[in-house]
Amino acid sequence: MKRNSSKIIQILSIIIGILTVMPGVMKLTASSNMIKEFNEFGLPHWMLIYIGIAEVIVGIGLFIKSVRFFAAFANVLLLSWAITATMTSGMYLFATFPFILFILSVLITVFYYKQLLNSKIYDNTY
Repeated sequence: MKRNSSKIIQILSIIIGILTVMPGVMKLTASSNMIKEFNEFGLPHWMLIYIGIAEVIVGIGLFIKSVRFFAAFANVLLLSWAITATMTSGMYLFATFPFILFILSVLITVFYYKQLLNSKIYDNTY
């Protein structure tokens, strides 16, 4: 069962990685949809670049097993900000998708955190 759950988490990580890279690229290319969203949120346009870079790096990190824990944790932080920005602008329905990704990213983070704790790296027997 543990092997199956590991495969599911790997596949889920890749899917979330793709779903994180896509809007990041749209932000970096200054897509008209992204500019419209940022205007609705009341955010400056220069933030498109920084958030886009962060999303692309985090999304790529979710593809790489050795950094997946850190990428998933960073994605939790990014998504919590995205949910907050969406909710404060009054677009409650649009916060649903980031919230689902947030929950899945938390699951990935917890899964890989448990793996880190069980690894030999954190063995305290000197």
